[in-house]
Amino acid sequence: MIQFWALPNSGLASGSDLRALLDRYAPQHAGGIGVRIVNRETMWRMLFKYQRGSETEEFPDIIELPHYWTPLFAGMEVLAYLGEAGVEFDASRWIGPLAEHCIHRRKRLACSLPWIMDVSALHYRVDHMREISSDPDKLLSDWDGLITACRLLIDRRRGARGYCPIENSNLRGTVTIRDMLPSIWNNGGSLFSADNSRSALYREETLRGIEQYLDLFIAGYMPLLQEKGSRGTMLDGRASLCISRRKGDAVFMADGTEPFPLKTVSIPGGIFGSHRFLSSDNLPVLSRSPQF
Repeated sequence: MIQFWALPNSGLASGSDLRALLDRYAPQHAGGIGVRIVNRETMWRMLFKYQRGSETEEFPDIIELPHYWTPLFAGMEVLAYLGEAGVEFDASRWIGPLAEHCIHRRKRLACSLPWIMDVSALHYRVDHMREISSDPDKLLSDWDGLITACRLLIDRRRGARGYCPIENSNLRGTVTIRDMLPSIWNNGGSLFSADNSRSALYREETLRGIEQYLDLFIAGYMPLLQEKGSRGTMLDGRASLCISRRKGDAVFMADGTEPFPLKTVSIPGGIFGSHRFLSSDNLPVLSRSPQF
């Protein structure tokens, strides 16, 4: 049986959702695929155990991983070349920016397939932002403007119970390196060097991006260590902005009757400008899988 380890894309329903997807699109194979949902930390640790050749662990055959993990683990020979696994894949057919994150950088061989794609961007409530600016898009075009907007929003809504200008999109109300990546990239930083041979966390531009994002919590512009929904959400009007993924064109008030206008713009940046970041979760096959 093929073992498929996936990330929790839909919370507690992730396992049943993935099983339903397999039943729908691969009914002839679905019964022969075992599904397990693991978090990123577990997936990361598993890949390093796999690289060390552990004989006591049970490993999956197919996994889901963030696109930017592909070059690292492909370079460590953890991921199979998809052509050898019987998968026809031409990286040049996919969206240009993602292609480099599907291949072994040195061998130029495809090692993962884009699966779930989305865009990280800044979303704002038009009704709230028009209270403080006649041109919200212009105000939010750089990081200084975002900070100015936060300050004006707090002044405008001073005394509103539980209000924070920016909703914390992290479901646990915490902050992870994943949340800070857009700020790191907007400042020219990265997690790894271009050849994935060493960490780049110590570089000034990376540290500047981390500091920039953490300043939002320090200044009280985004709630920290509070469960999502307990404070500062766009849905209930106690937040006006959100840096996140997977937001629709419109969301609704809690009673489901009063839609409010929501607009999406690029994530405000620093010296490297503002950007919307395309990302994907990719599917590779592990290099020693007996199933392929």
